[in-house]
Amino acid sequence: MSTETAAVAEIMRILSRCPHLEGVLASHDRVPLTDGHIDVYSSLSRANKDWLGRVNVQIKGRASRKGTAASFSLKREVLEAHLRNAGVLLLCVDVDQKRAKATPRYAALVPFEIRRILASAPEKQKSVAIPLRKLPRLPGAVERIVEVIRVGARQNPFATTDPRLFESIKHITISTAEEVDFNVPTRLRPGEGAFAVEVTTENGSQVPLDGEFEILPEDYVARERDVRVVAGNAAFDSFVVQRISSDQTCVALGEGLSIVIHEGGEGRGVDINITCPSNFVARKRAVEFMVGIFDNGEIALGDRTLTLGEVPASKGPDIEEIRGHLAFLCRLQEVFDKFQFDGALIDLEGMTERDIEHLDVLYRVFVEGVAPCNTSGESGRMLVNFGPWAVMLVAVRGHEPGTWRFIDPFDPASPQMLRWAAQNDRDVTIPVTAYDIVEPEHLPKVLNLRLDLIDAAYERIAHSESTVTIANQCVRDLLNCADSGGARQEEFLHGAARLNDWIIRRDGERDVHRLNQWQIAWRRHGLTDVDRTEIRRMKRASANSQDEMAVHQELACALLLGDREESEFLANQLTTAQRDVMEGWPIWELRRHLVRT
Repeated sequence: MSTETAAVAEIMRILSRCPHLEGVLASHDRVPLTDGHIDVYSSLSRANKDWLGRVNVQIKGRASRKGTAASFSLKREVLEAHLRNAGVLLLCVDVDQKRAKATPRYAALVPFEIRRILASAPEKQKSVAIPLRKLPRLPGAVERIVEVIRVGARQNPFATTDPRLFESIKHITISTAEEVDFNVPTRLRPGEGAFAVEVTTENGSQVPLDGEFEILPEDYVARERDVRVVAGNAAFDSFVVQRISSDQTCVALGEGLSIVIHEGGEGRGVDINITCPSNFVARKRAVEFMVGIFDNGEIALGDRTLTLGEVPASKGPDIEEIRGHLAFLCRLQEVFDKFQFDGALIDLEGMTERDIEHLDVLYRVFVEGVAPCNTSGESGRMLVNFGPWAVMLVAVRGHEPGTWRFIDPFDPASPQMLRWAAQNDRDVTIPVTAYDIVEPEHLPKVLNLRLDLIDAAYERIAHSESTVTIANQCVRDLLNCADSGGARQEEFLHGAARLNDWIIRRDGERDVHRLNQWQIAWRRHGLTDVDRTEIRRMKRASANSQDEMAVHQELACALLLGDREESEFLANQLTTAQRDVMEGWPIWELRRHLVRT
């Protein structure tokens, strides 16, 4: 028996044991390109209605000898033909005639794989060595290999994938030549085992995909759970859970804090991982959580309790050091609460020792009630700086010699004694609020503004004729702060809206107040259709008005409406003086926005 005939006979023996396969193979070399095919069926009856498809087969027999290579060379022109012919199952059988032994090997040459093989070889190279794997004897394993070729036959190596395809995927089919455990993370790489990946779209189209694939079971994908987690005084309203190995699950509670739960043969164990976050709020909660675990030995997850037991001192962090750090953070929290600003703005890593000293002074003065002593100095405003932020205070002499009192001018419980005097006439003064004595360049950094009470501050001086005017200026200053961006943008917009609403209640819906109202809305959530209709009416009225501010209002309306061409036309109608004035108003930010977009 010739080597070729023996090779075909060996393959037919293997296929005869596969209930869903039927081989139609020739033992001579007269058939061009292939040596036959394998029909694939969905049932044991092998009826026509159960026929799934046909796989091209090329069989190569060779005499077995010591050192036979686990590869087989095919001519480039043969590979190119197989590429055009939907791929092929290459079967190479090493035949030992003396020992009557045959060792079959295979290569699943789907079109995508053939393209990679050709691309990896120099164009002038006439033959390419194809790596081979041992062909398994078990019927199920053989059928898996044939199925990869059958599914892969739909691959078009010359087509590109439309990204919009992924918006309409119904399901994904993955065929692999080797059995894969998809209960653990799996990576399918070209050249490391035969596979075919195909997506079915909502309209029924089947589209093969090429590339490297990472397949994660649902448990291994991070997902958020809306379950409250509590340890001591610290609580998280949700957490992110993700399995990281077959016996380990990670529960991420927040920035820098996670729990790894081990479920091995020796029972359940828990590791607490903390890397102190730079953000004050995140760090305080993480440290409180750690202390709660040490104190109680358990964590509450919703209505369940996870008992951890006592953490050995040798394995845990220095608990006394953690308690000391928590005490420090609690002192800072009392300072922040006293001045009513959000501790989430504070970056602890950006704090210097001098910044910490300043906060400690605020704690001793405003929490402990200690009167600072200093024989020199003058009464007046002061900024207590820490990091990029500051607290504005008013310093006045205390009742005892050499002592001082620090007053938070934004606290409604503090004495309200602020008045403004003109440089050229100190005898004429007008009442002002604390907001009016903060320089515009310092306003973005002052944290103790209490902007939710800004309208009440102006209400206290509403009897003055100048109050509405200075309140309008404050609205503009707050909008400028909001336009500088940063974490406090919404805080400044909220303050501007609150104060502008108070102005309208006091002074009526004058055009300037309505323009401010609209530009605040533009920045916060956009304009409604009703807003835009009213703006168009004001723009038309301004165009027909002889008022000296009419051109300003008309341009402001065009900017609010986002009319780039009209805005540029009106801006060019301004005199140099008019333009200088308008460029100093927050409405000009809308023009910058139009230019950028």
